[in-house]
Amino acid sequence: MNTFTKVLVVLVLALSLLFTGLQIAFYQRRANLSDMLGAATTSLRTQTKLAEDRAAQLKDLQDKTDRTIADLRVQVQGLQNDVAAKTQVVAGMQSDLTTREASVKSLTELTKSQGEQIAALNDNVKQRDDKIADLGTQLTAKVGEVKDLTETIKQKNATIGDQEQQITAVKKENKKLADANDDMMAQLQDLVRRGVDITRQYGPPINAKVLDVDTALHTAVIDKGSVAGVKPNTEFTIYRDSTYVAKIVITDVDKQVAVGRVSLLAKGTEPQQGDDATTLVR
Repeated sequence: MNTFTKVLVVLVLALSLLFTGLQIAFYQRRANLSDMLGAATTSLRTQTKLAEDRAAQLKDLQDKTDRTIADLRVQVQGLQNDVAAKTQVVAGMQSDLTTREASVKSLTELTKSQGEQIAALNDNVKQRDDKIADLGTQLTAKVGEVKDLTETIKQKNATIGDQEQQITAVKKENKKLADANDDMMAQLQDLVRRGVDITRQYGPPINAKVLDVDTALHTAVIDKGSVAGVKPNTEFTIYRDSTYVAKIVITDVDKQVAVGRVSLLAKGTEPQQGDDATTLVR
């Protein structure tokens, strides 16, 4: 029995004794004192039994209370442990939240930067689209020009074909003239060997150099003009290292230069810049 129960029993006994004493004092004046004492004893026993029952109930209640407190302490300890674990979880979540907020801030800044880049790219795309549109317009114009050039080329090709036929005919004629010229040169050389003075018939010789040749136009330019006595229709013979090349007949004369039409070409050759041109028959 614990101290609290003992004190409670003693208190109950004291109260019972006090009550008994009061009863005895009250019933002293009565004649049947022994009946009163018996009744008081019986009441005391009853009160004692009631006090013992109350003490037993209090002990049971105290035991239940102790067990309840022990259970509550265990539950409180479990709750404290759970709170500590939850606190760690919350701390981890707060740290993760801080990290995520930093990531979100970084992503926001990155998104803003990418948005600016996308806007710049859109501007570049628009500029390129405009350039492509301009290029498309230019391409359309160029296609038209190419078409016109194609037609022109067809016409030029037809003209070139005609000119080639004419050139072929001219070459054939030049071949005939060259053969005739060779015969004439042979005759002139024969006359020279015989002592005939040919220069007196054609005037003083004029020696020159070929400055330029236009094979397409069959013309040649020499470095002597009217100052040296060159006149229209003057005939020059072109040599290259004493080898006959062609004949030119002067058509246009300037003071220092003259232009002539090329004829009587030697087989497989053409006049070139630097060739000798002379009126003297060699």
